[in-house]
Amino acid sequence: MVKCGICGASANFFSEYKGINRDNEFLVKAFSDKAVWCCPDCHYCFCHPWVEFKLLKDYYESCFWEKGGKLSRNLLAKLKKLVPGIIARRLRGQRPLDERLQSLISLLERFIDEKGGVNWLRGNYILEIGAGAASISSALLRHYNSRGASLKSHVVEPSDQFKHIYRWDNLRKIANTFEEMDESLTYMVILSQHWLEHVIDLDCVFLKIKRLLKDDGLIFLEVPNCESPYWEHRFSPNPPHLHFFTPKSIRLLAEKYDFQVLFLMTYGRLIEFEKHVGYLKPDTPKLVSNSELRQLEAERDFKTRVFYESLAGDNRLAPAAYYLKNAYSESGREFIHLLATRNREGKT
Repeated sequence: MVKCGICGASANFFSEYKGINRDNEFLVKAFSDKAVWCCPDCHYCFCHPWVEFKLLKDYYESCFWEKGGKLSRNLLAKLKKLVPGIIARRLRGQRPLDERLQSLISLLERFIDEKGGVNWLRGNYILEIGAGAASISSALLRHYNSRGASLKSHVVEPSDQFKHIYRWDNLRKIANTFEEMDESLTYMVILSQHWLEHVIDLDCVFLKIKRLLKDDGLIFLEVPNCESPYWEHRFSPNPPHLHFFTPKSIRLLAEKYDFQVLFLMTYGRLIEFEKHVGYLKPDTPKLVSNSELRQLEAERDFKTRVFYESLAGDNRLAPAAYYLKNAYSESGREFIHLLATRNREGKT
């Protein structure tokens, strides 16, 4: 019997992993014998049997950590070779936040300010896990330190491609992975975007977060929203996600570890947008070649452009902004935003 790791109910086989790149030996080894199981009670879906940590680590190292991602190819990464760090830092500090990041910062500020804002944060630390370019940490530091918070930020990130950004923004990388991070400090705010769905052991992760978060601290998580439209019109192949959350299941997960959920909404464009441009098809096989994946991506890009053009020119349809804007609703949008605090009366 396979049990749900969140609510303990018996889970059912749901689907094989589909769209695995057969030309990537690490993906094939890690996921070709895996399936997605789903809990009928809380709708949490998960990989079963679990992927070996070493296989997953080998995959990330070969595809992301060593070679670098999009950032290494864009103008921001090239700045480090063209201008001194102090100039780059000044340019970044003056650059306005994009609409999506501004929306996230506004959400966090709302709850931080309710707790006391600058005075509540003063002299404390924040932590961003799976930080990438650490855009949220950087924006929070600029906002509150300009008001005298003397806030410091630590990041956990396996890749070294962002180290120049951390230097520019006064962020300190303290570990490659959350699992190997020590527990010598506690944090007032812990942030994570699109990291939780990749971890192997949710229990260990949440117990450690609980130890690292101050009693009155805040945790912010962003994960893909895997309500039913996600499975009908998937954006991308399954790998390497190990967990597939819904608003209900991630709330139960947080409450399982005595977190009090302060905010829980779905965010971004509608999941049903995918029915127009969805990546996988019902007959997509388990293994596909690299060239087949590229073809799927090209088809998706083309259909996306056509769909947006049709929205812009057809008054009978909702405006394109409805599909694109950073809107919140209780369900049905691409991502889930959860913001919670430690329950002081809960178990330690």
